[in-house]
Amino acid sequence: MDLVTAIRSEHVRLEEDLAELEGTVRSPDVAEFKRRAGIFGADLLGHAQLEDELLFGPLEPSLGTGAGPLSAMRADHDRIENGLAQLRQAPDIAQAKAMLAETAEVVRDHFQREEMLFAMAGELLDQDRLSQLGSQWIEKRPPR
Repeated sequence: MDLVTAIRSEHVRLEEDLAELEGTVRSPDVAEFKRRAGIFGADLLGHAQLEDELLFGPLEPSLGTGAGPLSAMRADHDRIENGLAQLRQAPDIAQAKAMLAETAEVVRDHFQREEMLFAMAGELLDQDRLSQLGSQWIEKRPPR
């Protein structure tokens, strides 16, 4: 499996997990909600770390690290991480729900804009390299 296919597959699963988490917001139990959000957040941040390593890193020689798509994608990762941290600190379910909504918007926008990077990866990296990176992705994040 090539890297783009692996990441896209995981995006589908993460979106499903996010939708499930959003459904738990109806519960008034902030501790349980934060527990579930923590599990989702750890999974999402692990995904982001590998994107940075296996997708963004190989594209840097062509796209650079300054202002541009990689910089924007990394800024999204930082916003997501900060949003999850604020959610963990929320004192009540209303604030936790608000932080989840903000973070979910960033996640979904990020996934959509990442499609542009996938196209660039297809142009800038040959299929053998994408397959090699996909194998590394699977080694580090086996499908569940």
